[in-house]
Amino acid sequence: MSSSLRFQFQGLLVGAAIVVLGASGSAQAELSLDVGASSGSVNGVAVSEMNVGVNAHFAEFFTWRNSGFARFQTGVENVYGLDTSLRAGLDVGDEAMSFSAFVGPGWRFVSKGTSAPIVEGGIGFRTGGLHIGGGAKVIMNSLAVSGASNETQYFITLAGGTKL
Repeated sequence: MSSSLRFQFQGLLVGAAIVVLGASGSAQAELSLDVGASSGSVNGVAVSEMNVGVNAHFAEFFTWRNSGFARFQTGVENVYGLDTSLRAGLDVGDEAMSFSAFVGPGWRFVSKGTSAPIVEGGIGFRTGGLHIGGGAKVIMNSLAVSGASNETQYFITLAGGTKL
């Protein structure tokens, strides 16, 4: 099995184990899905990513998110991976309309290159079953590889009617 396929398989297993273990605790976690896109720049070259996230909501203020992603960059081999993060959040409003914010640390596992810690935060607006949000993610490459540059990505997220 190639290292890329082995990594993708391991990433899927890690994500599935996290969701299953979280949902099997004494208090049942509520699961939801979302899709997102982000963009950024690495050494002056534009980078874009697409992702699908599975969120295990353990409490109103605590979510464990696992997001598979595909990263596209001109002139460089595509990178695939898994972002896993713990998010502390705040929702203000009710089911009809609310505003939300979150922040949290995590880790980015990649198919090529070095995995690194991440920190992300964002805000969102929910009306009815539709949630639209955005934020920023900092990939702290300098903590994984001495002398490496950190990377900041800005993202948008769309979710709606996707609770499992």
